[in-house]
Amino acid sequence: MRMKYAAINFADIPKLALPADMLEVAKHILQSRAADFDHAFLEDRYRTALAWMLREKQATQFPKATAPPMPVPAENVINLMDALKRSLAEEKPSAGRRPPAPSKSSRGKRSTARTRRSG
Repeated sequence: MRMKYAAINFADIPKLALPADMLEVAKHILQSRAADFDHAFLEDRYRTALAWMLREKQATQFPKATAPPMPVPAENVINLMDALKRSLAEEKPSAGRRPPAPSKSSRGKRSTARTRRSG
């Protein structure tokens, strides 16, 4: 990774005059510790925490097993045919009655429709 503005970023750091032997020791330490970076040994704690939170959220949102539905009590179940037969049996006595007679005011009225006479 390369920095674009190195001169600007490091401008505030004062220049130091170090002895030559100290510079040689620093170079030796850096060379002895330099190695290729292996990403397999790096643990990304943010990614690990995110994966853990997502697994926890999935476990609460999508439960694997649900309780079986409660059975319906027998007293709430009715036979529709029996209910229909009882309803028809209650209506039969009223079915023997005559229909209501027309009112007195509608007896004497003629129909307003014209009839054709032949002749």
